[in-house]
Amino acid sequence: MAARGDVTAQRRPLAERARDAAPALYTMDNTARDAVLSRYLYSEAGLDRLRRTSAEIGRRMLAAAEALREAPAAVQRWAALAADAEDADRMAESFDRIVAEAFASGDQVTLLNWIESARALADLLERDLQAAMTLALQRASRRLELLERRQYDEQHLQHFLKRDEQIAAVVDLLEGPDDAWALHLVGAGGVGKTMLLRYITARMAPARGAPTARIDFDYLNADYPSLAPGLILWSFAQELRAYDTTGRANELFDEADLLLSKLHQRLESRRAYRAGQATGDPLFRDAVELYVHALRALPQPIILIMDTCEELAKLRPDGTAPESVEATFRILRGLHDGPATLTDAPTRPDDGVPTLRVIFAGRRLLAGEGYGWWCDACDLEARPFLRLYEMQAFTDQDARAYLKDAGVAEALIPAIIARSSPAPRTVLNIEWAAARIAPAEAPRCNPYDLALYAAWASEDPPPSAGNHRDCLHRPVRGAAHHAATR
Repeated sequence: MAARGDVTAQRRPLAERARDAAPALYTMDNTARDAVLSRYLYSEAGLDRLRRTSAEIGRRMLAAAEALREAPAAVQRWAALAADAEDADRMAESFDRIVAEAFASGDQVTLLNWIESARALADLLERDLQAAMTLALQRASRRLELLERRQYDEQHLQHFLKRDEQIAAVVDLLEGPDDAWALHLVGAGGVGKTMLLRYITARMAPARGAPTARIDFDYLNADYPSLAPGLILWSFAQELRAYDTTGRANELFDEADLLLSKLHQRLESRRAYRAGQATGDPLFRDAVELYVHALRALPQPIILIMDTCEELAKLRPDGTAPESVEATFRILRGLHDGPATLTDAPTRPDDGVPTLRVIFAGRRLLAGEGYGWWCDACDLEARPFLRLYEMQAFTDQDARAYLKDAGVAEALIPAIIARSSPAPRTVLNIEWAAARIAPAEAPRCNPYDLALYAAWASEDPPPSAGNHRDCLHRPVRGAAHHAATR
């Protein structure tokens, strides 16, 4: 081996010295990069060269990564996309396919990594790629948001108690006849309506490959429906767009939204329209027809979910249904049966989306009679397509199973159940056409109270025996305080 400073060592061929040296690292700051790229971005010839060069770099990087088998994952992702830089549609198609696989497996990390890699390339070549990658990135971002919401729902479902009779009611809706296409989950506060909706959205529907969209009427703008009847459609579409794998549904949603925007501007300028007039407007009918075609372009069945429907169903002083109820059902019938129903015109079987399913959740009835049930004390209009499931609180057996799953000490379970009973019940006086769909009569305890006590009893370190006795003999607000301050 040559000594340090040996002249003969310094005279080795350049190729040999390069082979033994550490890999060279070349970087360029953003200012210099922008200056170089500006020479190519503003001419067709420059863009063409940039496209060819990017594709060539991508192919070479893929070949090198395959040979070395140790290239960073971020480099491989960028190279895989750049290799298709000469064909915008092919790049977007490849990206969509990768995104669909990550979405189907619920892999948020992979999906986010591919979005970041694609965004860097799309920003560079956006002038040449037109809208292909931009739209593909929008679809990917919506899918990522949907996975994030599912994760949020899963966190709340950690101790969800699956009750067979509730699941059966949803299965009956999904697999039953198309003329009974809506289900109302009705019950007092705290009995688990929203938790069941989370279960449907995060687990049940994905297992069936069914797209879902969920809105909360607490957050629906007060302009609905008289000044903004399309708001409910737009809200559903924002989530349904994530399930569009071809881009066709999103194109139709966009066309419909343009019509709705024109209609809303007109209604705002006049401010004298009633909800029925707004939903009967030709612009609204045309928008609903576009939505029908968009829904048909998505996987079936589609499940639309509406929570806190008590905001929808507040009765007028004279006891009649508010315009919001009638407008909402009119719009949903327009999707299911066809736009002609908006003006009570005859429809054909293929005018709408017969596989569409709708689930409501709230404390008040939305009809006086429906599919297999009726309420003599309710003066609301009959809706033959509306199923009803009366949400009940936990039985003692349900409560024991829930508390055990939550890790509550066996010694505390009887006292917690006693303090959570009896559960409040909505007095609806429902008559049922079949005994099998009527709720079973049994002692009940409130799931919300149980959750508060369970959270307190599962503290780490656990409460002292004295605190156990003290809290379990006070109203539930004592446990609520402990749970809130964990």
